[in-house]
Parts: sequence; structure tokens; C-alpha cells
Amino acid sequence: MEKDKALLESSVADYFNSIEEKFDYRLRNNWKIETTVILRVISIIFLTFNVVPMLPSINAGYFEFLFDFLKSNFTLPIAEFNFYVSWGVGVIVSLIAVGILYIPYRTWDTRDIKRALKYKLMPFCYAYALRKDIKSYLINEDAGHLEKSVKSFNKVIRPIINIRVVGKDERTLSVKLQDLKTQLDEQFGWVNLTPETESLIKSFESIEDKVIERLKQKIELDKLLPIIDALTLYEFSKLKPNVQIEGGEKLAERKSEYIQEVAKQLDSIENIESLKDDTDKRKRTRIKQFMQNFSNLFSNSNVIVMFISWLILLTVVFVLPTLLLIKAFSVPVGGTILISIASVPFIGAITLVATIYSKNKK
Repeated sequence: MEKDKALLESSVADYFNSIEEKFDYRLRNNWKIETTVILRVISIIFLTFNVVPMLPSINAGYFEFLFDFLKSNFTLPIAEFNFYVSWGVGVIVSLIAVGILYIPYRTWDTRDIKRALKYKLMPFCYAYALRKDIKSYLINEDAGHLEKSVKSFNKVIRPIINIRVVGKDERTLSVKLQDLKTQLDEQFGWVNLTPETESLIKSFESIEDKVIERLKQKIELDKLLPIIDALTLYEFSKLKPNVQIEGGEKLAERKSEYIQEVAKQLDSIENIESLKDDTDKRKRTRIKQFMQNFSNLFSNSNVIVMFISWLILLTVVFVLPTLLLIKAFSVPVGGTILISIASVPFIGAITLVATIYSKNKK
């Protein structure tokens, strides 16, 4: 393992240095990239609502203020405001919005492709950057190095200790290794894991108390470096499996040993007592886990699950309030309008799923 760690100062360091600029660009600008995608999707949905036409049907004075402004400042061939004028103005305005918002979307989409790091490389960069930050903090004790240390560590470790379970219906579910083991023990007592696997799962169960707490409290960080080193090598071996070490062995053949090294180093250090009340921590953890699982539904790798999730959300957010408003204001509703209202969640869900799926493919 010590010979492997020599790679950290040579091949691994060179590789990180070659992509660090793109990594930093992703960290700085990812929110802009995602925001432009969201705004573009909203503009397309807004256009759909106008073309159907749903919004002009619900509000009799839809964009009447704009018509009055144009009429008072320009000579218009149309004298009176009516439904068809409202419909036409709505379509024109929404088309302009789609065109305007396409410009920043296209700009940041191009930058995403050319200047931002690919998502599959991010775990490695998080691991190596965390290693650099810890070493820098140990030298100069500048707390700024560790501001995002917990987030960085979670970005690396969560995909390792959480697995995706795929059912016959192709639905996916993220499950912690320890939770999976508990379910296997309770429901399938005849399924026996190897002692090595049992040991690994038990070791990873202590991450919160051994690693996260040290990062939060900024204590005994030197004890974390061997763990981060092993994780960095593990992530690097996934990206460069054919790199050879002494003896001609390829990194791909060492991946399991790096994970075992992480477990070994975890077992070698003691738990750190949390500074916060355990009950509050567990409550926050449950809430955070629920929100994370809920959020994952809308970016799920299974297109069907993602589509159904967005369809339900858009139905709740748009259709139900719309029907309530129609009832409250006694707006006359025909079959065409009802069909239009019902179709919007489908159109919106399809648009969102297509956009998110294409972004995840990059």
C-alpha cells in the first residue's frame, strides 16, 4: 500500500493538476448552468400554457394591460380586447421569453461542455482536493481550507456506502449497506455474508463518528489522511484502471484493496463524541435523508420513475390549484379547457425529464 501511495505525489497529482481548472469551474458555475436549464424549462412550459391556450382561458384579462399600453402608444388594427387577442399576445410574449432565455441557456450549455469537468470525474477531484485542504490546514491552520470538507467527503463516500437496488419493474432505490445487511438478516437469515464483507460494513458504519466529526471539529485531522489517501487511489483506479504500479499490476486489480485499506484505517481510530445532542442529530439526519430521497426521485436514473415523479408534482402544483381557482371564480369550463389543463403536467414532465436526462448523460 505504501508503494501505491507514491502515486499520489506523481501520476495522481499530475492528473488532478491537469483537470483542476475544469473542476474549479464546475464548482463555481454549476449553479448558473442548472439555473439556466430550469429557466429554459419554465419558459417552454409557459409557452405551452399559452399555446394550448390555458392561461388566456382562465383569466379573462390576461395581458390586457399590455394591450392597453400598446394601443395607447401605437396604432393597432384591433380596436377591442378579446379572448383571441389575449391568446395571441400570450403566445407572442411566451415566444419572446423562450428566445431570450435560450441565449443564457445556450451560452452556459456550451461552457458546460467545453469548460466544466464531467460529472463522473467529480468524486476523484473531491477526494484529492480534500486531501490537499487537510494537508494545508495542518500546516497553516487556516479554517478556510475546511469550510466544505464535510460536503466534499460525503460526495466521495456516499456512492460507496450507498448502493442502488434495482427491482424487476426497473425502479431504483438507494440503500445504505448497513440497512441492506439488517434487512437481509431479518428477512433472509439463510443469506450469509463473508466475514470480510461483514467487517467492511461494520467499519463503514463508523464514518459519521470517526470522520465527519473530526472534520466538523477540526481535530486529529492527521489521522484522516490515510483514509483520504485510500479513497483517492480508489477513485483514481476507476478513472485510470490500466495504470501500472510496481510489479506490473494494474490499478483496476487493486480497487478492492483500497476499500479494505479505508476500512482498516477506520478501525484504527477512535470515535469522536459529537458536540451536539444525539437526539437532535438523529432527527436532522432522518429529515435530511427523507429530503435527499425525495429529491432523488426527480433526477432518478430510471426515466419512468423520474417521469412519474415530475408528473405527480406538476399535477399537484398546477392542476389542483387551477381547478380550485376555476371553481372559486365560477369560470365556465369546456371540454377543451379541461383537456388542456390535464395535458400540461404531461408536457411539463416530458420536457423536464428530457432535459435532465440529457444533462445526466454528459
